[in-house]
Amino acid sequence: MGFWDAFGLGRERNVDATAYAYQGNWSVLRIVNLTAAKSEQVENSQVDFKAFIKSFKDNFNPGWQEQQYPNQSVPIAHQSTPKRTIQIEWTVPSTSEEEAILNLRKCSFLAQSMYPTLKKNQYNKNLTPKSTFMAIKFANLIQDWGGDPLPGYISSFSYTPNFAEGVHVLSQKRAPRAAKKYFAFEEGENYLFPNLVDISIEFKPIESRTNFGLLENKGEEVFWNDSSWPYGIQIDTKLYGADEADSTSDQENTNMRHLDMSNKNLVLGSS
Repeated sequence: MGFWDAFGLGRERNVDATAYAYQGNWSVLRIVNLTAAKSEQVENSQVDFKAFIKSFKDNFNPGWQEQQYPNQSVPIAHQSTPKRTIQIEWTVPSTSEEEAILNLRKCSFLAQSMYPTLKKNQYNKNLTPKSTFMAIKFANLIQDWGGDPLPGYISSFSYTPNFAEGVHVLSQKRAPRAAKKYFAFEEGENYLFPNLVDISIEFKPIESRTNFGLLENKGEEVFWNDSSWPYGIQIDTKLYGADEADSTSDQENTNMRHLDMSNKNLVLGSS
């Protein structure tokens, strides 16, 4: 039995392994340039990477701050603005010359997207820099509250070719026919296309405060703004969202108010 047969699937010989594994979007990391997406002149405003993830860290800083006041033995702590930072590293493999060229184009897309957009001034020839915002979608682990790519900005991007795994050395003349148009320089110049590349980014989402956390309404009832944030799985179906809270009947509100939280096992991980 082959590897792919374990999934009940037979792979055709002319389909490379990485392409086959991701035919059904098994695991795709999508990165969108939101500024480019607004223009009809830009051919490609997003790239999809086969998500061979090496490391994934989703960091939440609650934003606690302490203030020490005179004549007080302990500081007063309060929360300000929470911050979320996502660090992700993945491997970009290639199984052919065509795929190696495509991967380098994708990495170039990311590199260019790290710089501000230059906006022409209508009154003079000066160019004004404008922030370039991005959005990322990775299964249910990186997404906005509606399941679409999560907007934000990439604070760092690292491109690391693994030369130990070999490279394709190609000129425009020797390149696959479909890829010749992507070579920018003269015919005789050789290009290096690594077989394997490691990419790491640090992404800082921009999210509306009303999309997560708890909401206390006028009746002092407490609800989740979005019980399924951030990973698409509801914390508890018995806890209503902010919009649903307004339509909840008085009787339901009374029942919820008297819920014994310890008896109802509303702690994550409890059965």
